[in-house]
Order: sequence, then C-alpha cells, then structure tokens
Amino acid sequence: MKRTKQLNQIAKAIREFYKSLKNEFNAILESEGFTNGEFLLLKSIALSGNKKISEIAKELCVTMPYLTSLADKMVKKKIPGTNPIKRR
Repeated sequence: MKRTKQLNQIAKAIREFYKSLKNEFNAILESEGFTNGEFLLLKSIALSGNKKISEIAKELCVTMPYLTSLADKMVKKKIPGTNPIKRR
C-alpha cells in the first residue's frame, strides 16, 4: 500500500511538471506569434522535407482539411517559410 501511494505521488508530480512545461512552451510560442499547431506543422516540414499533406496529417494525427486550413492561416499571417504554393 505504501508503494502504491508513493507511485501515485510520483505520477502526480510528473503530470504537474508536464502541464507546467506545456504551458511554458505554449507561452513562448504565443509570444513569437505561433500556435502549437503551426509549430508542429513547421517542425514536421522542416524535419521531413517534401511530404504529402496526407503523410503529415497522419503523422500529426489530424485531418487533411485541418492542415489545409492551418496552412492557409499561416500564409495570411505571413509566417516565414509559408510561401503560397500552386495547387493542382
């Protein structure tokens, strides 16, 4: 029983640390004018080069329409690295 209580305390501390880290990270992104979704999309593109939108959507566990909408918003915000592309 004592061991279970200790494990629960450790798990709670880890959750609190993760939440704090996530909030700090999101605050930094926001101060730079990015959302978490925008950051993840740019990171995916930067790390993988030329991927199809379907591959990126699968990697990020989001839909293709969401990524299209996100990319369109990023272009409107003139986020560096989001030059408009010709669509087929």
